Amino acid sequence: MADYTDDDRLRLRELLPFYLNRTLDPARRQEVEEWLAHDANGRQELQFLQAVTAAARQRVAERAPLAGYEALAARLEASRPPAPAWWQRWWQGLAAARWAPVGALGVALIAVQMGWNVYRLDQQTPTVSYRGTAAQPARAADLKLVVRRDARFADLAELLVQNRCHIVWGPSVSGELWIALDEPGSAEPVRARLAASPLVEDVLLVRR
Repeated sequence: MADYTDDDRLRLRELLPFYLNRTLDPARRQEVEEWLAHDANGRQELQFLQAVTAAARQRVAERAPLAGYEALAARLEASRPPAPAWWQRWWQGLAAARWAPVGALGVALIAVQMGWNVYRLDQQTPTVSYRGTAAQPARAADLKLVVRRDARFADLAELLVQNRCHIVWGPSVSGELWIALDEPGSAEPVRARLAASPLVEDVLLVRR
């Protein structure tokens, strides 16, 4: 009979689950079998592990895999409202049919109004009438002027009058003015004179 120390028994006991699952290499499997042949406590522990494993496998096999789904489906079915009776469905259809002509009339009125608006827009002219005289819209700017922050508006207005130009839009939040020339052909000379003024930070030609 082989002599086993407490450490040997502990080590071999830890190998029992692997022995039961047949995952031990041949040398260790033979070592466990020799120990079981001489140790009654080891054999009892192996029998206990075999019984626990068999019981667990039996419970898994007997468990219904769709039991949880069936219970959930039953709860959902119970929570659904009852289907309306035939006379309720008939009354709802009658009410919907009663209001259908009203909805169609509303859609038709909206379509007519939109068509009338488009027609009126087409009839408008691009000119602006003032006291019976048709005036053409203001022409586009020739220069974009960036004014210095410390410039006074009176001085700037005098500068524009001297150079025969006027403001068509601005100033913007960043101090930009869009300028139209009374004589569009003089854009480059006017740009040079404005750029030389201490009131102006920069001048750009918008169109040539």
